[in-house]
Amino acid sequence: MNPMVRTNSFRGKAALAALIAVLVIWAYVWPGAAASSGPAGSSLKIMPAFHNFGDVIPTLPTDPVLFTLSNSGNGELNVHGIFLSDQENFILSMEGGPAPCGSTGPVIAPGGFCTFTVVYLPQQEGFFNATLAISSNDPARAELHIYLTGSATICGC
Repeated sequence: MNPMVRTNSFRGKAALAALIAVLVIWAYVWPGAAASSGPAGSSLKIMPAFHNFGDVIPTLPTDPVLFTLSNSGNGELNVHGIFLSDQENFILSMEGGPAPCGSTGPVIAPGGFCTFTVVYLPQQEGFFNATLAISSNDPARAELHIYLTGSATICGC
């Protein structure tokens, strides 16, 4: 049997499609899941709310995906931290985009925003998921979770 031919790729792609469907439904049913709107003060929002990097070749990085943190409230937004759960297969850079956050603890003025990027760099074949957890002083939601997913195969079989 040729080691380059992946015999269970259909099953893996079906599992990935099911995961994506769950995330899309989750974002539709709970549209505020990636945004918070406190009655007063800061209000953290992030775009995109989740990202699927698709199927890539192991050890080859994807293009960076831009994320934007914004403050739609009327008070200063203090981000206490941005944590990436899988730092082996995903790379977080606070220096990416048109208005880099600069650190995992930026302060964002009312109406302001900052940007960061994530690169998917799977180290081996398989399916990988990660969570970006963002904590802040938003009075309505102190922590937001952004879900990242991707797969890696040697060939597109």
